[in-house]
Amino acid sequence: MVNHGPKGTVMKILAVDDDPVIHELLSAALKPQGYLDLTFAASAEEALARIDQADSPFECFLLDVQLPGSDGISLCRTIRVTEDYRVTPIIMITGSRQPEVMDRAFGAGATDYVSK
Repeated sequence: MVNHGPKGTVMKILAVDDDPVIHELLSAALKPQGYLDLTFAASAEEALARIDQADSPFECFLLDVQLPGSDGISLCRTIRVTEDYRVTPIIMITGSRQPEVMDRAFGAGATDYVSK
């Protein structure tokens, strides 16, 4: 079965958040829109392992800014220096209202952000 997003496009997404409720919310929001190829990770370390194990590159990343251990901004920076992911969309997910947090995220290579 092929997973299709809007207008028949296939998009492989990795969502990284340590809150299982956020995993459920993302799944509930994205799957009805046709984004069925979702992979979840609870930490930066788990995300990097999933990236290494993937049979094909991810096409979008959703990264929580606050993660246990290495934060989402550091993960964004690590993903960005990987050749396959230099231009892949990286959307930061944050509950922070502090502009300096998003300035750091954009400096690390984030494409955009959404608020929790």
